[in-house]
Amino acid sequence: MAINNIIKHLSIYMVGEVLIMSAGLISFPIFTRIFTKEEYGVMSLVLMSIVIAELLFNFGLRHATQRFSSFYEKQGQYTLFYSTVLWTSLVLGLLGTIFTFAMGQVLTSSEIISSSIGLAVSISSFLIIIRILTQVLGSLFRAKGRAKEYVIFAVFTKYLGMTLAVVFVLFFHMEVQGFFLGLVIGEAIVL
Repeated sequence: MAINNIIKHLSIYMVGEVLIMSAGLISFPIFTRIFTKEEYGVMSLVLMSIVIAELLFNFGLRHATQRFSSFYEKQGQYTLFYSTVLWTSLVLGLLGTIFTFAMGQVLTSSEIISSSIGLAVSISSFLIIIRILTQVLGSLFRAKGRAKEYVIFAVFTKYLGMTLAVVFVLFFHMEVQGFFLGLVIGEAIVL
């Protein structure tokens, strides 16, 4: 019986990962055709900066969430654990967002980066709080063994963000800033 449960969960997670990776494969040719080389480079650089900020301001919270979830559940303190994790992720995400937003403003005012790149950094800084909260919620789903809910949540987050990014860039001609605005709005809606 346990092996069937493992296979079931593995297959659900595998389908989810394939769908999430497919979003990248689908969006890659779209964005390489829409953006100039310079714009694509800016998008990649800003996105990598946001990923690094996410790692720094997450403090391993999503891994700790999965690790200690069952311990606090056995102690009858799951509600306290759950609220503490969510509040901590909210504070850490907010700190990361404020720091990254401020860095974008400082670099722009110092003329180290252009105003359009600074705007992209400012918009994308909101992804930090959204993604930290999303990661922690995903960890809580996984810790509770709710594979289907986790996969639906993760896939919907990815596809709605990418869809809105394409819409803002293609139909509203918002360039790189539209890409990040679409991601922020799409991922925030799912959250």
